[in-house]
Amino acid sequence: MSEPSGIPDHLAKLAKLREEGMFCDLQISVHGRRFLVHKCVLAAASPHFMRLLTEEPNCGHFNLPRHLTPDAFGHALHFVYTGCLPDPGSMEPLALAQLHSAACYLRLPVLVKYCAQTLLAGLKPRNVLELRSQVTDFDSLVDGIDNYIVQHLAEIVDLDLDCPLPKIKVDLLVGSTETASSAAIGDLLCDWFAGTLHRLILDCRDRHRRTSDSDSSDSDTDLSDNGDADRNTVTGSGGAKEYGEAVATLGDFCQTATAQRLLAHIAGQVHLLYLTSDGSAVIDCEQQQFATAVVAAAAAVALSDSSGPEDAAAADDAKLELASHLPQLRDYIDSRRMHAKIMSNNQRSSRQLPSRVLSIIDQQPQQRAGASCLLLLARLGPSLCLMSVRQLPLAEDPLLREQCRVRRRSSAQSSVVSFHSDNSASTSGHGDHFPYMLSPRASFGAVRLDDKSEGGFKLLVAGGYNRGQCLRSCEIYCPDSGAWRPGPELAGGPRSRFSAAAVVGRTGACRVFACGGSDGVSELATVEEFDGNHWLPGPPMSRARSGCAVAELNGAVFAVGGRYGAASVRYAEWLDPRVGRWQAMPGLSEPRNECCMAAHQGQLWVAGGSDGWSGGCLASLEVWDPRVNRWDANPVTSDLMLGRGSSSDDDFVDDAEPTQSQPLSLACPRRGAAMASLGPGDLWLVGGSDGHQPALVGCENLAASAKATSASCLSASSAQLAVPRAGLGLVALGADSLLALGGFSGRVFLDSAEVLRLI
Repeated sequence: MSEPSGIPDHLAKLAKLREEGMFCDLQISVHGRRFLVHKCVLAAASPHFMRLLTEEPNCGHFNLPRHLTPDAFGHALHFVYTGCLPDPGSMEPLALAQLHSAACYLRLPVLVKYCAQTLLAGLKPRNVLELRSQVTDFDSLVDGIDNYIVQHLAEIVDLDLDCPLPKIKVDLLVGSTETASSAAIGDLLCDWFAGTLHRLILDCRDRHRRTSDSDSSDSDTDLSDNGDADRNTVTGSGGAKEYGEAVATLGDFCQTATAQRLLAHIAGQVHLLYLTSDGSAVIDCEQQQFATAVVAAAAAVALSDSSGPEDAAAADDAKLELASHLPQLRDYIDSRRMHAKIMSNNQRSSRQLPSRVLSIIDQQPQQRAGASCLLLLARLGPSLCLMSVRQLPLAEDPLLREQCRVRRRSSAQSSVVSFHSDNSASTSGHGDHFPYMLSPRASFGAVRLDDKSEGGFKLLVAGGYNRGQCLRSCEIYCPDSGAWRPGPELAGGPRSRFSAAAVVGRTGACRVFACGGSDGVSELATVEEFDGNHWLPGPPMSRARSGCAVAELNGAVFAVGGRYGAASVRYAEWLDPRVGRWQAMPGLSEPRNECCMAAHQGQLWVAGGSDGWSGGCLASLEVWDPRVNRWDANPVTSDLMLGRGSSSDDDFVDDAEPTQSQPLSLACPRRGAAMASLGPGDLWLVGGSDGHQPALVGCENLAASAKATSASCLSASSAQLAVPRAGLGLVALGADSLLALGGFSGRVFLDSAEVLRLI
């Protein structure tokens, strides 16, 4: 250090007193090296320490952040005590950069400006990256170094330095045919990664704060000679309380090397992101199970497109493979779209790390990679990095969906039926499918509309959800046309996780009741009634719930089980459409959510579901008979339930006594299944999920199995669906056939239907 001419003698003596430790009343530790200083001198020179000492006047010991070095802090103290600036040639550029950081921490503007000017004047391609890693404060020095790097980037990259820039690799799934500009993509990615870095930094800050609290409570900082006075030790940059305030703005906290370490961690993996079609946000997909398959398929499509027409077959296969994964991807994207927009807005707020694209280095299609590649130089918070972005387009060809349907049709093992007014079914060819619905949907209402006045029937499906979106649409299948057509939308808004039942009135007209469910936000108690032309408000249930089972018996509508909030319920009630009021009935023997129910031989059978607490699926079933008005967990005891004919009331009550020690149970626990009766001895339970597999293909004939076995567990049936389905709709087509509609396959939401010939 050079001594300026005319320096007062008392300042030189004051510096000498500090070096000898005389009259010092504060100790500062930097990486274990201790400096003795005078509080009044440090407070007068540094606004930072003025605030610390004002808040903690009795503090005798400070631990400074780890990004400061002892030598740099020693030079800064020398300037504080003497006003001497270092000679331009007396310090290496790296040491000067460390001194700049110490000066910024202490808020010494004269020293900060001097270090910045000296560093900028001596920048060279060989040392600029190392210097940049030491400078972590948002000021003119950072801007000057970054501008120098942009201007000399090619030369810097060619040097192959030991201190390279972190390189973040991104696979970007682009969901629109109109690709956003490179600048727009760069800005979105900067915002996203800055937000990710921001959250990691705050996590580190919180861990450091908890550690500081623990260390502060165990430390002894007596600096007096006689050891009588206990002083407070302040760790971090002034204790847990002060440290939290000091890093409330990220600019202060990012003076540490934490951001660089975390950025290196981010750069150590390939990130899979999805660019929304409107270009407003990106969504993280890398933790999803389908990520690897989607990336491989999208890259194969891009590669096949670039290979030319000579490999058209490979291109078609690649596109079909990609199309098969798109529904699952879109399910996830739809569920995260709103969250992504909120996060995108937050990441642009003033409290987030500043970020921006400094330069678009390269943008060109890479034949080998099978996609266009974008190379960006960006600033994330205090640090520089490279971003290598491989853009994988996901724009869907309108023909791909139909081609995938054809492929699914050719692999399915269901038969087609053509319908006639006499409700009979005849096979028209093996391997064909029942017509596809207009929209994929799961957990919806599906009923058969028998109109005695017209002597025919129709099929109706309404509501449900598709890729996280709650639906209000309705579709009607007419056997005469052999196709689905749009029906009137639900009047009360979107509705999913509900069931519906059809009631044939005295005039022969059929009415449909859609009961409860969820609108995507909360459970519903509302009921809607379809009169054949419009949806009208019906009598509301007494309790709001979703996932309840609904069935018709003797002209009345019954609703049992379901879920409200996190709890499954056992509540049951019934509606007489002529009276227009719900009435309570005995509750289920145990809570059930997503159970299924059907009327069979004058009773209501309820099977499976989820208990809601442990989240496990249930294998139990229970039956309610209107004559005894109770739920029986052992339906084997009733001849009527098994289709062996009716009996007198007294005989039925006597037979209701259990003849087995254990209640009957399903062959496989299920929730989200569907159940329908085909007549005496044929009550079929189809599909669902067992909690381990998201969707099942198995079917059980509850009545026939109960009749044939004396064991407590029903025997499994050999009947199976061609496609796994949970949350499906199920209707009887005739005396020997069931139609399974829609549902969730475990990978995609389904718009297909298949016929099960069961007799």
